Order: sequence, then structure tokens, then C-alpha cells
Amino acid sequence: MCQFEGLKEYLNPLCVVQLCIHTLPNPSNLTLTTPDRRHLTSFTTVKLRSTPMTPRLSPSAISSLTSQILRSLQSPSPPSRLPSLPLPLSTPLILSVLRSSPSPLLSLRFYLHAFSLPSPLSPHSLSLFSSHVLPSLPSLLLHSPPPFPLSISSFRALFSLCLHPSSSSPTSPSLPSFSLNLLHLMQSEFNCKPDTFCYNTVIRVFAETDQAEMLLSLFQEMCRKHISPNMVTFVTLVKGLAQMGKVESARAVISDMALFGCTPNTVVYTSFLDGLCYSGNMDLAMEVLGQMEHELGKECEPNVVTYTCMIKFLCENGRMEDALTMLDRMGKRGVLPNRVLVRTILNGFCIDQHSNKVQGLVDSLVSKGGFSVRECYSLIVTCFSKTGRVDEAKILVKRMFKNGIGLDALAVNSLLRGLCEERRFLDVYCWLQENGYVYVDSDVYSCLLAGLCKEKSIKESVDLGRRVVEISIRVENRYVDCIIEGLQSFGEFELANRIEGLKEIDLILGS
Repeated sequence: MCQFEGLKEYLNPLCVVQLCIHTLPNPSNLTLTTPDRRHLTSFTTVKLRSTPMTPRLSPSAISSLTSQILRSLQSPSPPSRLPSLPLPLSTPLILSVLRSSPSPLLSLRFYLHAFSLPSPLSPHSLSLFSSHVLPSLPSLLLHSPPPFPLSISSFRALFSLCLHPSSSSPTSPSLPSFSLNLLHLMQSEFNCKPDTFCYNTVIRVFAETDQAEMLLSLFQEMCRKHISPNMVTFVTLVKGLAQMGKVESARAVISDMALFGCTPNTVVYTSFLDGLCYSGNMDLAMEVLGQMEHELGKECEPNVVTYTCMIKFLCENGRMEDALTMLDRMGKRGVLPNRVLVRTILNGFCIDQHSNKVQGLVDSLVSKGGFSVRECYSLIVTCFSKTGRVDEAKILVKRMFKNGIGLDALAVNSLLRGLCEERRFLDVYCWLQENGYVYVDSDVYSCLLAGLCKEKSIKESVDLGRRVVEISIRVENRYVDCIIEGLQSFGEFELANRIEGLKEIDLILGS
């Protein structure tokens, strides 16, 4: 039987909450293990991404390192004698150096050194450097050339900033011309030949515009200068051209790939299909999908990402029956759904008020072993919370807990954010008191504490404020003034001062 056979005919009129409440499996029949709720009372935060832990530096350590770094950077020689830095570089240290830097040139030197370190910079760190380095970069390179050589590695670092612009970097409309000028400047002023990465970056920036002619011109320029395009080049070109409605140009690029030793594959055609969906050309997207399934060979067979692009477009346009058909079609080809696809289609059901279909999907996913009960119901809670159906999410969560099924971090935070958006701050506080503070994100803490202060819930505000201080949660800047004002009005001046010391590092300088 097809993995999703019969889902279209699942027409039980009961709403999904009623279905979920009455059909949650008995925990004695479950093979998955979930933590006992009595163990959910520790007040901790959990990071979902397995990235290296950033060392936490004291203010005095940051100040000392900042002084040492700036002294080393002022040397006319390359900054090879910088002090040993704790890796990965922390945001507070980066921000301290940039704010204390007496000139844009030193900031540039610091960035180039940081980019060369073994531990890669995080996207947040790159955005921070972007906000401080990019605005002054053109004039700096033109009128005050750095007193040290800029190699191809240096320019690769500068182009990386174009991929992580911040609000105070060149704005989106000017970023294409900025990146193009940088590409030409490195050749005319620094006699440095750009490589494939440099061109790919500029092509990617222009792919987000409607300038198809410039996109193709950059590709032709690469070819004239004997700079070999790679798969990244072709994927970016094909998707960008398809998004702009330049279908024949995109097809021509795919046809030319073999001339450069590249073979069209699933990734290329999925990018083509995704661009077609973006431009609203669903008929052609369906045609391309059919070709991938039956005509283009094994290297171009659609995968879960391909089908997710199609289902996302269908869901966004309210075509839920077609989305289920696509899900069945995918199952017949033996392609298993992943979490992104399931969240996409569940979210579509919740938005489009097709709740009666969700339970059938969940049953199918669990029975086939692709997803656990916890994963599926956590996704439903997330979808309900994000579509304004918070009360239904709460009912489902209550039933889950009763059956020993825990929530994942995304569901917890989605539910709490939904309650905060409805200004039900005491509900959030009571929920946390009852169920524990595991997995709670800093923005939820910040919003909740500000809401409690604003509503003059003194006991709850003070209790939560003390917990935030106890585990050093970063408080988001937009909530700091409200929290401090509230705590001070309650006579909690010391607590207010400690909260101010925890405020979030602002990634946008000068804001």
C-alpha cells in the first residue's frame, strides 16, 4: 500500500483537537521514551544546534583583550602578534573591539584576522562585522589603501560580508552595485584576480534582484576571464533566472553546464523548479517535476526537497487537496518526508482550516515509523500556536502530558510566544511554574518579564526576574526599558540594575 494512500479521503468532520485528544496513544504502547514531568523543573536553556560553545568572558577580560588587540592592530605589519584569542570569538568581544577601534582601517584589519582564524565566524558575527566594515569599505579601499597587501583570501573575506548584510550595511538596493564595484576594484586597484567564490557571491546578490541581464553578463564575464563556474554558480543562476521569469535563459544555462564539466542533477533541477514556483509558474513546475520523475535519469530524480518546494507553493496558495495529492505522489516513489515537509503541510492545514485532515497524516507518519508520536504532535502544537489557535494548542498539550508525551523545544517556545502575543502573561507564567523552564528561549523570557512588569504583576515579575539573573539570560533590548522601569516601580532597584547588565548585545551599531 502506498505510504500516503487514502489521505485525501480522510474526511472525518471532527476538528483535529478532538481527534488528537481522543486518539492519543496509550503511553504503555509507546516505544519512545520521554522525560518524566517531575524532571522538567530545572530552570535551564537548551541550544538546539550543536555548535562550539562560545567562551563566556568577564567584562574585565573583554576590556583587557580589546586593549591588547587594538595595540597589535596598530602595528604597520600584518597582525600576526595578536594575543591568543578564545575561540570561537564571542559577540561581546567582537563588539568591544569594533566600538573601541579608533579607525575603520583597524576594524578592517581585525575582521581579516578574525576571518582567518581556525574557528569560523558565526552568521551573527559576520553581520556585526558587516555593519561596521562595509559602509566605509569603498572609500577606505579607494582613498586610504591598507598599508598591507590584500590577497585573494582577503577579498574572499570581504565578499563574505556581502552575504551577511545588516541594517546599517549597504541596504538591499545598493548591495548589488556595491558587490559589483568590489569585484572590479580588486582587479583595477589591487591587481588581484577574482576567483569562482568572488563571482558566485556577486551572482548570488544579483539573483535576488530582477536584473536578469546583469546576472547573465556576470556569467559571461566569468567565462571570458577563464574563471571556471562550479555547481554553486549554476544552481544560483538557474534559480535566479527562473524566479525572474526568464525560463528559456535558465534552460540554456542548464544545457551549457556540460561545456564546463558539470552535469545537471537533482539539485539543479530542484532549484529550477523552486524558482518557477516562486514566480507562480506552477504549470511549468509540474512539467519539470514530471521530467525529473520519468525522463531525466537517476541523477535528476526528485528528492524530499523537490517535493517540499511543490507542497510549500500549494499550501501557500490554499491548494491543500493538491498538496495531499503531491504527498501521495511522493510516497509512491518511495521518498520519505522530513520534518520540514511535515511542518509545511501541517501548517498549511492549520492556516486553511483543514484540521480534519491532520490526524490522518499523523497516523500515517507514525505507523510507517518515519516520525515519533512526540515529533508529530509537537509539530501540530507548533502549527496551532503560529496560526493563532493557542487554546487548541494548550488542550492538545495537556492531553499529551497526561499520556506521558513530552514537547520538543520548538513546540514549547511556539506555544509560549503565542500566549505572549495574546498578552496572556500570567497564563505563561503559571504554565512555566507547572511544567518547568526547560527549552525556553531568551526572547520568551524577555517578552514575558516585560509583560508581567507592564501589568503590575509584582510577585511574578520579581520571581521571574531573579530566575533570569540567576542563569544569566540575555534580555532583548526592546524589552529592557519596560522591565527596568517596572522593577524600579516595585522598589527592586538592585534587581533592575542586574537585569540591565544582562541586556542583549545589539548587533546593529549606532542603533
